[in-house]
Amino acid sequence: MKKIFCQIAKSREEILECYKIRYEIFVCEQKLFSESDKDKNDKDSVHILAKRNGEAVGTVRIFMKKNNIWFGGRLAVLKKARRGDASKLLVKKAVEIAKIKKAKRFLAWIQVANVNFFLRLGWKKIGNKKDYLGKPHQLMETNLS
Repeated sequence: MKKIFCQIAKSREEILECYKIRYEIFVCEQKLFSESDKDKNDKDSVHILAKRNGEAVGTVRIFMKKNNIWFGGRLAVLKKARRGDASKLLVKKAVEIAKIKKAKRFLAWIQVANVNFFLRLGWKKIGNKKDYLGKPHQLMETNLS
């Protein structure tokens, strides 16, 4: 059995592993970005890294926007790890950290293809879909209580 463990990326090497996975998914695979998916939110984000048997296989970031409202984003899992629990564990770890940070709300813009996955994890839809980089996204929120 392959064990998946999620942790906050603390070292420069771990954060670079997060960026490498995001590059693989958002630039190479999905072609949402031409060169890099990095943005202004990365500097103040908590980057979370999923490892399977010591190998980095997934990542997600969370960051505060304003008034202690936090957002999750850039959930990315390598193809070879998508049949396991990496995505689910990353989302759960992100919610856990948002609670530790005493977030008032925790939201995420989710690609429409992934909305049902988040619904199964107890998230709810908010408002209408919006296009982001040519793909429809749905704002979603989880209950922090």
